[in-house]
Amino acid sequence: MGSASSIEHCVVSELVATKLVELGNLLCTAGDSELGELLKEICDSPLRIFSLRNALLQKLQTIPPPILKEPSESLWLQNYNPPSGISLTDAEQTKLLSLFKEWTLKEADITQLNENALSWYENPSAFCATAPRLDTPSNPEIVGVYFDEYAVVENAQIRNRPRRRVILLETFLAIQREEDSLRRAKRPKQRQADISMRTTAVRSIAGRLWGKGCPPAEVKRREKRLMKMVRYGERWSLINAKGLVLGLPNKSKKFEEQHWSPNEKHAINAFLETHPIYTLREALDNAMEAITREWSRQVQDCRVSTHEKLDLLYQAALLSDQQHVVDSIVDNSRNPQYNSTTSRVVDGQSVPSRAVSITGDLSPRQAHVGAESANRDTYTTIGAATGLAYP
Repeated sequence: MGSASSIEHCVVSELVATKLVELGNLLCTAGDSELGELLKEICDSPLRIFSLRNALLQKLQTIPPPILKEPSESLWLQNYNPPSGISLTDAEQTKLLSLFKEWTLKEADITQLNENALSWYENPSAFCATAPRLDTPSNPEIVGVYFDEYAVVENAQIRNRPRRRVILLETFLAIQREEDSLRRAKRPKQRQADISMRTTAVRSIAGRLWGKGCPPAEVKRREKRLMKMVRYGERWSLINAKGLVLGLPNKSKKFEEQHWSPNEKHAINAFLETHPIYTLREALDNAMEAITREWSRQVQDCRVSTHEKLDLLYQAALLSDQQHVVDSIVDNSRNPQYNSTTSRVVDGQSVPSRAVSITGDLSPRQAHVGAESANRDTYTTIGAATGLAYP
């Protein structure tokens, strides 16, 4: 009795019947005439619609709900056990998950990256692009080179991200070496509570690079930019396998601008060991070493070239007996920024080795010339006095 009542209530309404007929016609047109005709016949048969309804409901109940597959990065974080024993907070996991998703690489990207790494290793000068200019305000130190190169990368229409990261990383490492040098030279009583060693190191480098050739306001602006470069570079230094810096694909500055706790740093490096890019570690490390060596070589070539210029001017001044020019070079060489690693010692004073071979024994004042380089204004002054044009 109840079954018959259910059948009566399943009589197809006119609107539903119309739609079933339309659907049947569409199926026939699409090539499935068997199912199309069946749908059209259902409209005239309460028994069939009742059977269809039961069949659909029963089928839906037996089909399990779809399982949403979690991203591999999320699963990795769930299974990650920090060596410190302190679990990552929810906020740290969210931050790391966002970063890891940015580091996703396709198989084609890995293939291309491997080719790039081999190319950079074999021809690092192509990566470095340009050698440092010889007319920088002071010694062409590596920080000054990276500072100029960073501006070129940032202002380019298409940003070279691997090159940018290497510049930032190497700038940080250079400032870190300056910090170590300042710590060794600093006496315990000279500790400054209000100025960090990082700030002191940046100011020290900035002063040697631009202190004599730029207005104070411009030096301050460059200090601020250099400090930002150091901060960004410090983030990339968190990656233990330095070569990977060349290949990570993230386009945003999230990684550079955020602070990362020691726990997060461990997680980042542990995750990278499972990343496809890690299979290229050796090739990328070799490329990174070749690139940094090439930049250092370019700077060294520049220093040698600058030293030779000063050497020639010094010799010309002595030979022409222009003592005021010699004095100018001597006074300039007393600047602590000059490095005399390529000079020799005569009478306890540092002098360019080539000058010693020509001038023989020098007075202590003359022999004090140990400058490896001088600024362009000094060259111009000395050149005018000696009749030598600036090379």
